[in-house]
Amino acid sequence: KDLLQQTLGLDYVGATLVAAAVTCVVLALQWGGNIKTWNDKSVIICFVFSGALTILFIAWEIYMFDKAMVPTQVFKSRSIDTVYLDTPLLRIASLVSSQYIPIFYQAVRHKSATDSGINFIPFMLVVILSIMVAGQMIGKIGYYWPILVSGPVIFAVGSRLFFTISTSTTSAQLIGFQILIGVGAGMGLQNSLIAIQTEFKDTPKLIGRVTSMASFAQFLGGTIGLGVAEPVLASELSKYLLIYAPEVPAGIIKESPTAIYTELPESMIPGVVHAYSLALHIVFVIGVPVAGLALFAAMFVKNIWIVKSGPPAAAGSGPPPAVGTEKNMKNGERPENA
Repeated sequence: KDLLQQTLGLDYVGATLVAAAVTCVVLALQWGGNIKTWNDKSVIICFVFSGALTILFIAWEIYMFDKAMVPTQVFKSRSIDTVYLDTPLLRIASLVSSQYIPIFYQAVRHKSATDSGINFIPFMLVVILSIMVAGQMIGKIGYYWPILVSGPVIFAVGSRLFFTISTSTTSAQLIGFQILIGVGAGMGLQNSLIAIQTEFKDTPKLIGRVTSMASFAQFLGGTIGLGVAEPVLASELSKYLLIYAPEVPAGIIKESPTAIYTELPESMIPGVVHAYSLALHIVFVIGVPVAGLALFAAMFVKNIWIVKSGPPAAAGSGPPPAVGTEKNMKNGERPENA
């Protein structure tokens, strides 16, 4: 009976509205700059519908209040609001890089899909290691805020270095650049979830919802990021092909990077490779301003001191150890009994 009541009490209207809004914006990003122009009426209609559905979703959630899929009380915290901004931004930057680094290896380095995946392993390993190391560091220093704001900074540096890559960039340099963005992504993305869970430690019934909302924000950020990066690459590639390889049909190159080496005569390959490298510069540099915005958002996240529970205090030995004590770093103090 309880399960049936919970099922009937789900916010189906809110879920439908948000799904429809996301579908519309994804369609607009997929069509715009690819198979249709940005001023095509179908693209514009999708953007308009997405905005209208988003407004309806917000109004519905306010109306539903405690029964809403997204409780409005979640957004009463400035810290949570900024985390929900930081998380999708950093996801945009990391997913765009993870999508187009293998393409660089295929188009510019003449690697197969398998080999480009192997060359991308350093990034994935560093992300995992960074999450583990960052967790250990937070356990040692007691604060997650320094780690949270360091991630976007390191990522921005790595993205700026990727802006410099060319046909002459060494494998060691590429691995080093991957390590930087991997460290930035690992330190930033995972610790935003720690910030959310710490913020709601006194209301555990909301932790599941706010964490799932953060995961959804990451998904939405990645979807938007790829939707923007794809037409940017297509536009830049067309521009540079006209300069360095005007006789090459751009459609063939856009469909598959490997077509450079299978469909074109050898004399055309150097110009196309150079054009592809320059086009990818613009895609990679997207991570710099996006990581900068993520840093700006992370600066406003509360710096809560996380203290683990200690053993029970003996009788007459004073108050028990503080648990989850919150202290703003502006005054640089820690709880007296910590």
